[in-house]
Amino acid sequence: MCAARVRPERPECLVCQDEACASGRTFFFLMWLEPYMPDGSTLLLRKALYGLKQTPRLWFEDINGYLLSIGFRQSAEDPNLYLQPGILLILYVDDLLIAYDGNKGKGQEVKRLLQAKYKMCDLGASKRFLGIEIERGEDGSISICQRTYIDMILNRFGQQDAKSAKTPLDHQMDLANTKCEDKTANRKEYLSIVRSLMYAALGSRPDIAFRVTALSQYNVQPLEMHLTAPRRVLRYLKTTSELRIHYRRLPYSHTDNPHMSYVPNSHISVVGFTNSDWAGNLTTRK
Repeated sequence: MCAARVRPERPECLVCQDEACASGRTFFFLMWLEPYMPDGSTLLLRKALYGLKQTPRLWFEDINGYLLSIGFRQSAEDPNLYLQPGILLILYVDDLLIAYDGNKGKGQEVKRLLQAKYKMCDLGASKRFLGIEIERGEDGSISICQRTYIDMILNRFGQQDAKSAKTPLDHQMDLANTKCEDKTANRKEYLSIVRSLMYAALGSRPDIAFRVTALSQYNVQPLEMHLTAPRRVLRYLKTTSELRIHYRRLPYSHTDNPHMSYVPNSHISVVGFTNSDWAGNLTTRK
């Protein structure tokens, strides 16, 4: 529908009249210009319009360049995460989440610079972001959960009144059973459930991550028995929708690291747990 040509000094969009006439909002825009432009003309848009193919890329290039110009560093692990000493900024399309340390002046200065560049609203202390609910404790701790999101996907897939489950998987079910003669399941429904579960696992429910990974191996041609497995995960989430990840506040001290303004005084150790079933996977023997 459109092609973009980006220059360092000014991003531009070119829209061909003949190709754009088949698209909704652009159609009326072209009809208004119809008497003044010959057939086969190409429009040079002064600004990228909503609905054009290249608009998201041009918007990201614009705000990315501005964030870098005011001292942020783009994370190598996640391009939507920007770092400053004592400040984290998360970008999702045109939504921003800013987290900063005890120095509130830094956060206010970043918001002032953003408001000077863009028309934006300061919604105050965040309570929800992308379906993740954020709660703060009086001791400075933060906890996150996805209770509302879980209720939404339970209703979407008709599991709001289903029997609850205490575990996300049935240890007696063998998803890799090659002798199963089940019919092919509704692939669209299967993929939709697995995608919804994956978002919960990435947000605040790492306890279902292993099961979601296992279910993703059968995205190409799921059987009826495979469709019962993600439904069980939904029933498990129904039972445990109140579970949350809790981050407690730690004592901090200053550091000379230019990319980190504070480091914990106390020693932090990461402890992980795993459950080995002694080569219980009949497919790979792992």
